[in-house]
Amino acid sequence: MTLRLLVSFAHMGKDPLASYEGLKGQDVIIDSGAFTAHRTGREIELGRYIEFIKGAKLKPWTYFNLDVIGDAKASRKNYALMLKAGVNPIPVVTVGDGPQDFKEYAKTAERGAIGGLVRAANKHARVAEIMEVVEGTKVHWLGYANLDMIKRYRPNSVDVTTWANPSIYKVTAVISPVNGKITQLPIKKFRQRPKLEMIQRIRALGIEPQALAKELAWKDGGAAHDLCARSFVSFAHEVEERLGTKVFFASMPTRKAWGVLAKAEEYLA
Repeated sequence: MTLRLLVSFAHMGKDPLASYEGLKGQDVIIDSGAFTAHRTGREIELGRYIEFIKGAKLKPWTYFNLDVIGDAKASRKNYALMLKAGVNPIPVVTVGDGPQDFKEYAKTAERGAIGGLVRAANKHARVAEIMEVVEGTKVHWLGYANLDMIKRYRPNSVDVTTWANPSIYKVTAVISPVNGKITQLPIKKFRQRPKLEMIQRIRALGIEPQALAKELAWKDGGAAHDLCARSFVSFAHEVEERLGTKVFFASMPTRKAWGVLAKAEEYLA
């Protein structure tokens, strides 16, 4: 199965394609980085984003509009400017938008995305109210992959970030392909010995739980990273095969990050 990647434009350096060298046969979505920009106080230049999309040597599967968190009017303006510039992004309904805004975007786009979900208190209700009016439009859920909701609405695609937890929070995670429940596992859990059911799940992914009690397993590329990546790649396989929804892995655009995912994909192939 294809390994699907979502890369944030906000994290790309002067040579944003350098990270992709040698990557073949993978679906790539370019995210504008609006959420990162909003969280860190940085600004994403629309002109530079458009220039990158037009000049990309590695053509992405698709890319998102440069939405403005909390300013639906500015998001719509950016979408119109991108269309005028000759690029065709996926419009993102964000905070302040509603079902009617999605329907308006659908007049000029065959795909749409629901954003503003990562920190939303009512994310399930927000997704539900918009999905009720999509009327055949292909939809991507940004930063949201609730399995019960995927089963109900069958979005075209979603993305996940939890697979990268060992690098960010020093906590590995195992996700159940049956119910989508994510179990967070810090190193102390392995020093105390996990429950038998969890031990069996970890061993089924080719990792020996005892190894995760050692600091070495938590360094970049170690067993903690392999466990988390294998669990989420396995989840992605199950979701796409059973429900038809593509699962993209969002993270930093580096060889190291994609290397962990590629190893997991190879192991599970």
